[in-house]
Amino acid sequence: MPAVPIEASTSSADRAAAEPSAPPAVLRQMFQYMRHGIALYDSEQRLILANPLAEKLTGLAPGSMRPGRLFSAILEDQAAAGLFGEGSAGRAAFEARRRIDRSRPERALLHGVQGRVLEAITDPTQDGGFVVTLTDVSARSRAEKALAAKAATLEAMVGNLHQGIALFDPDRCLVVVNRLMEDLASLSAGTLRPGQSLDEFLAACLAGGEGDPRPGSEFARQTAIAGPLQPIRYIQPGVGGRVLDVASDPMPDGGFVISVTDITRLSNAEAQARTQARLLRTTIETMQHGIVLFGPDRRLLKYNDRAKLDFGLPVTAQRVGQHFDDLLREQAALGVFGTGPDADRHLEMALVS
Repeated sequence: MPAVPIEASTSSADRAAAEPSAPPAVLRQMFQYMRHGIALYDSEQRLILANPLAEKLTGLAPGSMRPGRLFSAILEDQAAAGLFGEGSAGRAAFEARRRIDRSRPERALLHGVQGRVLEAITDPTQDGGFVVTLTDVSARSRAEKALAAKAATLEAMVGNLHQGIALFDPDRCLVVVNRLMEDLASLSAGTLRPGQSLDEFLAACLAGGEGDPRPGSEFARQTAIAGPLQPIRYIQPGVGGRVLDVASDPMPDGGFVISVTDITRLSNAEAQARTQARLLRTTIETMQHGIVLFGPDRRLLKYNDRAKLDFGLPVTAQRVGQHFDDLLREQAALGVFGTGPDADRHLEMALVS
């Protein structure tokens, strides 16, 4: 009968017992120097062991967390050290902490001593006790507060812009939108919400009456031509006679931002200026007097047909931009100032005028 190998005849329990384990001294050293405060309690809520960092993080003096002390007594010491804050708010936080059901996992943030922010996690153990793990998350908390402050500042800036703004991520989902965008689209507050797709965003805008409500809306047409990752710009009539300047610009992360500006006043002013310019041209052209307008640099800006006859110049001449002195010399050459010495004298007087 062949011999059976020793390994094959050994049970898994025997093998586990035979495997080397960390010496108690090594485990104690790991426990003492780990970067978390640890406190283990038994089923009667008496402390079994705790590492020095558990005392330091909660503001207790060395030796305060001695094995055998009740959890409630240690909690009182921590409250006296200021772990839960001051005054009535601190006392309320202490009472809430004292009443926690230790048979269930629980997580809390404690604003401890010396400005620390601690993450306290309680986990039940199989024997009915529990273990409390404390982690100093002050740096993370400060970073989160700084980011929240920046986000609030950016939100305030976007909310107070004189443009409607809608920011989309690379998946074409709405990330940020301000109230003015809803106003310009004639929508009630909250209609446009983060998380909406571009199609849902456009459908909401069209439902508000902004632009052509058919599938061939201007933005959809422009997007189909250029795509959301290409700059788009166009002018669109809005509700109530508004004129809107709509632009879409790509973002570095693959998203894009839509901005809408109400340019009604500018558009009306430009239309009024064009109308006034047209009326002025008609008035000048129908006047029975020759009109010639020069700029500060003495160069010709505008003239009417009558001026061509009154000034004695060829009708076909291109005059805009011609210097006043050159125009006078040309008139002199054509005999407008007469002939002989008198003509030269009149030209010199006109040149210095």
